[in-house]
Parts: sequence; structure tokens; C-alpha cells
Amino acid sequence: MATHAVNMIVYILLFLSIITKDVGGSAICWTKTDPEHIRIALRPTGVTISWTTCGYWDFWNLINDTPTPQVAYGTDPDVCDKLSQYNFTTTTYNPNPIFTRFFHNVYLDNLDPGTKYYYKIQETKKCVRASNILSFTTAPLIINCESQPINISIVGDLGLNTYFNNYEAEQTIIAMKKYISISNFFMHIGDISYADLYGAVVNFDFYEDTWNRFQEAIEPITSIMPYQVLPGNHEATCFQLSDKVCPPYLKNFTAYNNRFHMSGELSGGYKNMWYSYDYGQAHIIMINTETDFKDAPSGPGTTLNAGNFLGIDSQLAWFEQDLIEANKPENRAERPWIIVAGHRPMFGSTSKAQVQIAGIPIIAPSDNCAACRDAFLPILCKYGVDFFMAGHVHWMELLYPLDCNGNVVANHFNNVDGVIHVTNGAGAAPTGAETVDTADTYRRAFFFDGYGFQQLEIKNCTHATLHFINSSTKQIIDSVDVVRSRSTNNI
Repeated sequence: MATHAVNMIVYILLFLSIITKDVGGSAICWTKTDPEHIRIALRPTGVTISWTTCGYWDFWNLINDTPTPQVAYGTDPDVCDKLSQYNFTTTTYNPNPIFTRFFHNVYLDNLDPGTKYYYKIQETKKCVRASNILSFTTAPLIINCESQPINISIVGDLGLNTYFNNYEAEQTIIAMKKYISISNFFMHIGDISYADLYGAVVNFDFYEDTWNRFQEAIEPITSIMPYQVLPGNHEATCFQLSDKVCPPYLKNFTAYNNRFHMSGELSGGYKNMWYSYDYGQAHIIMINTETDFKDAPSGPGTTLNAGNFLGIDSQLAWFEQDLIEANKPENRAERPWIIVAGHRPMFGSTSKAQVQIAGIPIIAPSDNCAACRDAFLPILCKYGVDFFMAGHVHWMELLYPLDCNGNVVANHFNNVDGVIHVTNGAGAAPTGAETVDTADTYRRAFFFDGYGFQQLEIKNCTHATLHFINSSTKQIIDSVDVVRSRSTNNI
């Protein structure tokens, strides 16, 4: 009986391989499919356009269906008259043919600043249709530190709907889409999709399926404006509790580094793990709080056993050098706002929190990262960083400006020194929100333990406003103005 079943499978595969041949002997597709998970990322003078395809079968082999990915683009929606020329990469990582995808990245450089461009992913000879005409707007031009105000929408710890998060993930994504028209770009500060939990704990989807569903859900955002990402602990491997059950190609941030493309090498960084970029009056640095520094929480020998990518000191050396460059007088004058983002918070106002594990409330120490403080905080303080944006803890919290020892500099934000720490992990994790059990509120300026995200509005060289948004109501629930004269917090 078993032999008969095996023979039937072989016959079916042979039949499929024959009927998917054309006369010339090359494989064909029954129907063409659309490019999937279209996404945009920033480059110094342009953007990266990325998308995903499924490939096609040629007898026993799964073949890349887009060997030469191309994008037509221009400033007229009716005439996309420029064509990307051989400036692309294609990657893949999962050899299991059921889950194999091909990830295509096309680089569009030397674009005009502050300009709306239209683009169209080109059809391929086999299997892939052209995309609809989409659009994006390039970063504004800076002249003597003056440009139009910019709005950065920032979310952290966002997955898909579950019973435990009251199906609020969808509400967060809907709210984010509502704010597209007043956003210049989005930042997702780690814990993206939670594929490592969904695949084994929550609703029994496969790891890759969950990644696909999440990227499909955010495509209305990522296809029309840059979506900048950084690594969280839930991107490290295919199973959150241990990397030992995962095959090598699903470990060590592999899916994350293929499914997004942040051009880290252009700033001297490494892939999507750490990098920096300029936008408007801001210089933004995305760091990796998971690996590549002493006692890193997801590093070698930990449960997730990830990294190190370039050695234990490389990220910190790069980080300091990047800030030295950003603080050169001519650079700080043009882009005075320095924002650092990393997944794990360094400080918070709570010593204990109530977390939900599969619906069961558990009291645990608040998850502020001491190793991150030891590694990064002295550098943040030394070079006059304005904001440190974090996620990981499933609420939103704003702290008053802090010195290098975590002491409050002042109970306001009007022309005082110190790093402003913001925790923003309220996107909607699959395990639900966290609530405060024991609070040390002397550092706290704002707190919200529902679901939501934030906007950082940079109005000019000295004035910015933080807006905190409730996913359920889609409304701003609080706004905090920040003023920095720049007379004391520069080096």
C-alpha cells in the first residue's frame, strides 16, 4: 500500500512537470500572479523598492521567476518614463519548496528631493504580472536647517489578531493607514509579525505563513511610503522559546534580513541590524539591542543564540563614529535632531508589570535592558542625543529627560538637556497588553496601557511634538511639546 502511494505521488509529479512545459522545453505558469508584499525603504538619495514572488516549477526545481527585476518610474502617473537599470538584488533563504519565496530589491537613486514619484513593478516573461501604478514622496530638501515639518509614525510590537490581544492588531493597522496622509514615513521598532509565536503557540499557522500574512496586511502602507525597521527579539529565530528546534535557515534573523532591505551598508552599518539615515531636520540611528555587544540579551549562548554578526565591539564602534559624524558643526546645524531607536528600553517607570502569557496573568520584573544601558547609554549622553525610541514592553510611556544615571533632569521638556526616553510597544502583540503592577512614577510624563502608536512631529530646528494615538479610537490621546534651543545639548 505504501509503495503504491509513493508511486502515485511520483506519477503526479511527472504529469505536472510534463503539462507545465511549453514547446521550447521551458517551464510555464498556468496563470500569472501579482508581485506581493511591496515595500519601500529609504536610501540617501532615493529609495529601495522591494517585493516578493513565488517562483515557478521546472520539473523538480523551483526557479526564480524574476531574474531581472525592474521598476518603471517618473513624476507623471501617466508616463513612468524611466526604467531601473540592473541595479538590483534578489535573495531567498528557505529551501523548502512549499515555503520558498524570492525577495527582489530595486534601487532608485539620485531622485529629486521633496518630489512625488510614481512607479510600476514590471511584468516578467514568466509568472509575474506588472503591479498597479503606485507612488511615494522623497525626503524634503534641507536649506540652512529649514524644511517643511516632518511626521514620523512609530509603532512597535505589532503582530496579527488573536483572542489574547482582543483582535486589536487589525485596529492598529487600520489606525496607521488613517495617518498615512500626515506621515512622511513609518518606523517599526522591532517585534514584527511575531511569526515565532504564531507558528507554535497561538493559532497554529506556519512561521512563513505568518510572515506572509503580516506583510500582506501592512502592504497598503509599505507600498506607498518608506517603512523602516529594526530587529527585536521575535525576529531572531523561528521559535521564541529556543533556536534548537529551528533549521539553520530559520535562525539568526534570516527571515527578517531577507524580507526587508534597509541598505545598512550605505551608512557603514550591517544589513537591517544597525544603520542610520537622514530625513528632514533629523538624523536617525537604528541600533540592534539583541546582539553584538557584551551580555546582549539574544546573543550567542542565550536561548535565541543569535549573532554576533561583525564581532562584539563592531556595532558600538560604528555607533559612536556615526554620532561623531552627526555632531560635526555643519551636520548638527543642518540636522539638529538626533533620534536613536532600538527595540529594548533602557529605563521605565515600573519595577513590576503584569504580563499575559497565553491569557494567564503573570507578575514579572519590568523588562528594561541593563546590558543595553551599559553598552549604549554613555554614548547617547556623550553626543547629545535627543530621543531614544524603544518598544518591547507592551504599553506606551514617555519619560522626562534623563541624565546618564537615569535621574530626571527636569519635569518638563522646555530647553533642558538629557535624553528623552519613549517606550512604544503597544502595537498589539499576540499575547496581549501589559499592565502596571508596581510603579515608580517620578520619571513618568505620560503612560497608556492600551493599544496604539505614536507620531513624532518635527516642526523646525528647535520645536517638536510627540503625539500618542489610541488604536481603538484612532484619535490622539495626548501631545507633548519638546523645545531645544541647541545652546547646551550639542557637543
